[in-house]
Amino acid sequence: LILFYLSGGGSAQAVRSNLIVFFATLTMETGLSLWGAGLVTKANGLLALTLIAPFSLGAWLGTRAFPYASDQTYRRLAFALVAGVAIISLPALDPLLGR
Repeated sequence: LILFYLSGGGSAQAVRSNLIVFFATLTMETGLSLWGAGLVTKANGLLALTLIAPFSLGAWLGTRAFPYASDQTYRRLAFALVAGVAIISLPALDPLLGR
């Protein structure tokens, strides 16, 4: 979905807005589904709480930096982030990353 939006002709502001709404909705729906299925435990709840601070910091920094980036810079950074996540998620790297 991210690549679809980034490859379109919409402005960076429209792309960013649509992705924020999509992922916020997806996060809430997934969380409620996991909760309803009884898969939310104390351990993963505490992990989620500890990750709120770095997530919030990243969101705040992104919000502050966004006005200074051109559409092209925004797209390049977003593509680089997606590529980095794809590479780090490769199963071949699991032994190196202790997974």
